[in-house]
Amino acid sequence: MGDTNTRARLDAALAAEDIWSALFALTEEAPADLPASIEARYGRASKDERRHLSWLLGALGEPAVPVFLRLLGGSGGDDGAVELLDMVVQRRLRLPAAELHRLAEELGAVEPLVDAMGLSADAGFAPFLGGLLDHERLRGRAAVALGRLGAREWTVPIAQRLPGLTGLMHGAFVVALELLDDPAAIPHLLQELEANRPQAGDVHHALVALTGRHPLLPLTRSDGGDSTGLLHRVWSERRLDSPSPPSIPLALAWVEDVYVRAEYPERFLVAAVLDGHHKLAAYATAGVPARVLLLSRAEDNWGAETGWSEAFTEVLGQL
Repeated sequence: MGDTNTRARLDAALAAEDIWSALFALTEEAPADLPASIEARYGRASKDERRHLSWLLGALGEPAVPVFLRLLGGSGGDDGAVELLDMVVQRRLRLPAAELHRLAEELGAVEPLVDAMGLSADAGFAPFLGGLLDHERLRGRAAVALGRLGAREWTVPIAQRLPGLTGLMHGAFVVALELLDDPAAIPHLLQELEANRPQAGDVHHALVALTGRHPLLPLTRSDGGDSTGLLHRVWSERRLDSPSPPSIPLALAWVEDVYVRAEYPERFLVAAVLDGHHKLAAYATAGVPARVLLLSRAEDNWGAETGWSEAFTEVLGQL
């Protein structure tokens, strides 16, 4: 009875005027036989209905994987298989390696298949993906997939291709290097800044992720120029072979939280730190170390000899 009722509700949802609201209502209730009902309905569905059914199936998460596998197995490598695979990737579901190998033979190197390989956690796909790094359409996805797999043997080949890339493709390769989390990428990223290329922001973000350093930068350039040259100077002046100091932004976020909870005397002292924070952008350009600035601002307002609270000592210890 339950199966018949769910199938009837599914048919009604597909025919509803507000189809997405009807489908969403089904996902919220998620009757146990809904995956089986979707599978049964998929075979006689129109193209538009299949698109809605694949979305509904993906919204069910891991319990839907066996149904996806059976539908993919019976797809015969048509456009429906690509659509199903695309939904699997959107929902970050993981398919068995054997099924991905079968789909590669049927579909060839299509975009969602490359993405699915990256989500598979199977390092055996790395050589195949590495072979796509020069593919005009798929190289960005292949690089990110290698990053998700943690295939560090491809760090240098990915980094070496940065000079020949622009725009979103360049960004994808930089993201891949972040995902690989391999220090071998750092010299190549520094060379990107030295070359004064326009994608400096992505490179800066990757260097922060890979080194644990977070250089303080002015919010705007006083001379109105772009930030590429400034980023190169900031990173070239840093010693990347020494231990990484605590992250000032994280510490300041913690300070602001303490400020909200503090009593009046502590708030005065924490506010002195925050007052220094507002001046960091200008001082960073002049090369003043952030910790020195913050401590000096606090001591200017109220020195330790007056007996500031243990809470404020804890604040300073975070900086």
